[in-house]
Amino acid sequence: MLGVEARQSSYVRAGLGEAPFPNAFDTPLDFNEVHTLALPFIKNFNSGPVKLPFTAFPTLTPQCTPYYYEAGLSSVTFSGAFSNAEQLGVTQDTTVYAVFISGLLKLPVPVRIANNDSDYVVDEIPVGVSGQVYVVLSDSCVDPSDENIVAGPAILEASVVSVH
Repeated sequence: MLGVEARQSSYVRAGLGEAPFPNAFDTPLDFNEVHTLALPFIKNFNSGPVKLPFTAFPTLTPQCTPYYYEAGLSSVTFSGAFSNAEQLGVTQDTTVYAVFISGLLKLPVPVRIANNDSDYVVDEIPVGVSGQVYVVLSDSCVDPSDENIVAGPAILEASVVSVH
């Protein structure tokens, strides 16, 4: 079944003009990261709300853009991300990184606070990410984990800048 799903996904990506499989390896996410992404789709079951043994991180929402995100070129603004991170004790003095996770790569980039202390901004998506990229905000530039993630993950589609 996994092989069939992988082929279907690659056909859909190719049909959308994206690289069918931009990375040699899939991106591993932990239970809380998957729960955070899935939570908006979980309402309840026939017996009522179900308490799951996972904790969701604050939401990380990239602002819509009319352009593709390009590694090494594009910026990205996460709407309300600083406000959301404050729920976990983050202050203006806390150094926060957007960690771009692409395949097995984890590339941290410092973020800055913008828009009346509400949003976080990444001035340039790091070179090396491509395809479906997960982004978490963390107060660690070494390795994001449940102990230091302050928001996310979000999903971006990043293309590689081509030089002609």
